[in-house]
Amino acid sequence: MRKKSEYEQEAKTLWKTCFDDSQDFIDFYFDHKSNIDSLRFLANLKSNKLESSMLLIPYSMTYFGENIKTKYVSGAGTEPDYRKKGCMDLLLRKCIKEMYINGTDLCTLIPANRKLFDYYQKTNFATLFKKEYVEYDNKFGFKAYDIKIKEIELACPKEDMPNTREGVVREQRKAKLKDWLFPFMKKGMKQCQFGIQHTNSDYEEIIADLLVDNGKVITAFKNGELKSVALAYCCNDNTCYSIEEIINPSCTMDYELCIVNYLIQNSHIKTVRVRQHNTNKGEDYGMGRIINLTHLLKIYARHNPEMELSMNVYDPIIDENCGQYYISKGKMTKKGIPCKPIKEVDITQLVNILIHDEKKPKEAAYMSLMMEN
Repeated sequence: MRKKSEYEQEAKTLWKTCFDDSQDFIDFYFDHKSNIDSLRFLANLKSNKLESSMLLIPYSMTYFGENIKTKYVSGAGTEPDYRKKGCMDLLLRKCIKEMYINGTDLCTLIPANRKLFDYYQKTNFATLFKKEYVEYDNKFGFKAYDIKIKEIELACPKEDMPNTREGVVREQRKAKLKDWLFPFMKKGMKQCQFGIQHTNSDYEEIIADLLVDNGKVITAFKNGELKSVALAYCCNDNTCYSIEEIINPSCTMDYELCIVNYLIQNSHIKTVRVRQHNTNKGEDYGMGRIINLTHLLKIYARHNPEMELSMNVYDPIIDENCGQYYISKGKMTKKGIPCKPIKEVDITQLVNILIHDEKKPKEAAYMSLMMEN
């Protein structure tokens, strides 16, 4: 039997087979995201060859002001010879059970195409994250004289690692961006009611990937104080900048508009689009699957003390999630006395019920910068 670590190269090859990513990106992603704990796979017992694989990457997520544990499914793929034989379905079900045992609360993923949204519903994933943009054309103009726009420039060591993601990471560490830029970005993301959070290491990798692919990191200052940060990716054959993340804690539109104006005035692009936070509109983007229902319900009850609810929940994969739950006066009990007629609920339906705030209906689940390329 081969060791788990020996399958990593096969997993890289499978990634290349399944997705349209460069070898440089795949190597960088595995070097920084993959380890013995994150790689999951099915191997043929006779040939010892890999059939299906995925990475399970841990992320923290804000949930009613508290932090919960999530796992992000990345690079899920199956060798062409083994497709339509139930390999990925089996691997997913095994991983879902394993995540429950290991204390994960929620599993997330970004389907590579529209058909896969239907596929993942079979294992009780539900659409949770949306993506919506506001677009500006190159005729747009805006100026606020008290706001200063600065572009972060990181020069890769040409003689050592020319124009590589690893080179950018090294330069970031020299520049000590983690001392001022990353804390600002993390603080801004903490404001999301239901948002996937990134670490300093995550931001190093994200910005390295961004800059090598001709993206930009733009900052806005007022009176010498950092007010906003935008990560703009070059897309549509270099005719558009897509701001996939803009940290703007004060929610002052002037900072965003000044950044958009800077990109238009200092490039030959035709449009700039800005991804919106806290939106239930736009195209389907990512999915979620509840893993530890009891833990999520306890947090939900604490933050919704006015809620009275009794429901029977069925989970076809995690038996421990099945049962009758009772929420009343800020507490959750299992197999409680019904306060209302019992509601029959499938675990899939609960994703958008629990990851939602009735008091703040505009607060939607948010996930960005997952390097899905």
